[in-house]
Amino acid sequence: MLALANLAASADKAVVAVYAPELRTAFHLNDGQIGALQGGPFLVGYVLALLWAGRRGGGATTGRYIAVCIAFWTVGAVVFALAPGYAELLAGRLLLAIGQAAFAPAAILLLNALYGAAQGDEPGEASGAGAARFVSLFTAASTVGRSLGLMLGGALITAAVALAARLPDLAPWRLSGLALLAPNLILLVLFLRSRQVVTTSAAASGLVETLRHVAGRARPVLIWTVAGCGMILAVQACAAWAPSILHRQFGVPVGTSGVVIGLITLVAAPLGHLGAGQLVSRSATAFRRSALLLAAAALLSAGFAGVVAASTVEALSVAALAGLMAASGFGAALVLIRIQPFFPRDLQRGGNSLFLAATTTFGTAAGPVITGLVSDHVAADGGRLPLALAVVTIGAGSVVALAALTTVMFQRPSSPTPASTSA
Repeated sequence: MLALANLAASADKAVVAVYAPELRTAFHLNDGQIGALQGGPFLVGYVLALLWAGRRGGGATTGRYIAVCIAFWTVGAVVFALAPGYAELLAGRLLLAIGQAAFAPAAILLLNALYGAAQGDEPGEASGAGAARFVSLFTAASTVGRSLGLMLGGALITAAVALAARLPDLAPWRLSGLALLAPNLILLVLFLRSRQVVTTSAAASGLVETLRHVAGRARPVLIWTVAGCGMILAVQACAAWAPSILHRQFGVPVGTSGVVIGLITLVAAPLGHLGAGQLVSRSATAFRRSALLLAAAALLSAGFAGVVAASTVEALSVAALAGLMAASGFGAALVLIRIQPFFPRDLQRGGNSLFLAATTTFGTAAGPVITGLVSDHVAADGGRLPLALAVVTIGAGSVVALAALTTVMFQRPSSPTPASTSA
């Protein structure tokens, strides 16, 4: 159920990438403004909700709590779909962000509590590896949701255009956005009926205690957080602009471009996320050498983005976008897995809230916005969007690789337990 909720959240968030050409025309927007809808002011609600969720500490996470989160982001999606102007579009994204951000740290805490405890792990490196498969499954669900959002958004907008004479007098993208929300209502009912998901045994600890804990191991936490920001920036830049690249560079219809990118996302992105989880959970050596694996993922992402920029062949561009999704997905999941052992169980909600707040601010929000601004700078008509994606991804990949290699330089001969030392 948590994976399904994460899937639905990602679908509702990602579908704006499909609607971008329609929004650009309907509201006379530039790429920077489109990017802001997918990042920018979106981070305000996300970061505030994450910090609130982190302050909430341990304690119980109930079905009602998750249902409220789903309700918030569903209302936000409705506001967005019916928005008469740009300000209302931003308001809808803000509400959507609040609901999704309050959900994420609680869900990760549940995964650590359920699957870490189920395998008898102690806090530290072993528990991080033990829960890796389940954390990666949760993050993979978000990539599947992004894929389904793109495919369903593309299919629904195409259907709405074909049936325009028989449907209400609403733009096809608005009808598509409203139709996509039906699964949310089912999830809302399921979580309300479930009453209680799990009660953690840890005492509640908030952000003050979490910050004190982080202060004792500031260097490694900071380095891995910087790496996470860069990796998420690459993921979100690609997710936000891949459909527009096909539409602008090769004349692929809006709906078809969403379906095509959705299909390759369905395969490539989960492959990267699940690959990271399987590798780390099955090999203690891989866990210890996760920094080198992360550096390789970042460099591969940069390489694939360069191919996208240089390609004039549609099939090659699609293949390179798939490679970019797989490599960046591997790196993003690896960072989230690797950050878990730095926090004992009673601080994990706060720790994940801080980590997600940082990656949202400098990754999720920055990726689409910076790419849009670079695109506007190199060509006002958006004709050099692949180059803009390459510039942003190569820059982010370089930062990630540098951060990852820095962790290798400071790595100790043995791998102490982060919960008891400043590993």
